[in-house]
Amino acid sequence: MIPEKRGMNIQLLKVITKPLTKLIIQTDEYVLINNETNRTVGKIYCHNNRIKCKYLFRSMIEIYGDNIVGIILFICSVCLLTGILLFMVKLLKSMIIGVIDDTLKKILYIQFHGWKEYLLGYVFIFIGIIGAILVQSSSEYLKKLEN
Repeated sequence: MIPEKRGMNIQLLKVITKPLTKLIIQTDEYVLINNETNRTVGKIYCHNNRIKCKYLFRSMIEIYGDNIVGIILFICSVCLLTGILLFMVKLLKSMIIGVIDDTLKKILYIQFHGWKEYLLGYVFIFIGIIGAILVQSSSEYLKKLEN
């Protein structure tokens, strides 16, 4: 955890995400604050309503509206998140599978062949799940004790 002084607002991720988000979509805060339902949430005009804003989905908002663009952005976000998670799993698996698997087999003196070797992976997954539950429940227990 980063120590924080009073009155100091630390924004680590906003430095990266805010400019990237402004390139993809911009929202009209006036419409959001005043809850105007007849206007689009996506900002169309910038600089005192004279010049059209330049971002990726502006023309799509003008043509299709907020709902369609929102659904497209949601689908893109879910696909991107899924792709990143799959990449992370494959990367971690390639880094860890050989080292951890061999170490656990040496520690447990396991020398299975055939169908028993396939079950060994599921046993390790089950052990990992139990370990994660124990760690999570202990951290929750400690939080309750602090309060």
